[in-house]
Amino acid sequence: MKNYRAFDVKYIGPTDTKGARIRIHDTRHDKRIIIDFDYEENNGIYTTAADHLTKFRSIPIIGLSETNHGYLLFTDNFDTMIKE
Repeated sequence: MKNYRAFDVKYIGPTDTKGARIRIHDTRHDKRIIIDFDYEENNGIYTTAADHLTKFRSIPIIGLSETNHGYLLFTDNFDTMIKE
């Protein structure tokens, strides 16, 4: 069975001081990043998260699964960290 690295993706609603955001949690390394969610782009949260990981972290996303609270994104890249 093939092993993958998972990222737990969750929507964080806007507050009085911050707009909507997306939390990406690297379940393997227990690291988290939070990125802005742009409603004008009209992409889903998993698409925005996958684009961020691919474009800004060079982590290719090769799979997706829904959960009760968000999404899981999968990659076969185990080396690249989501935080510097």
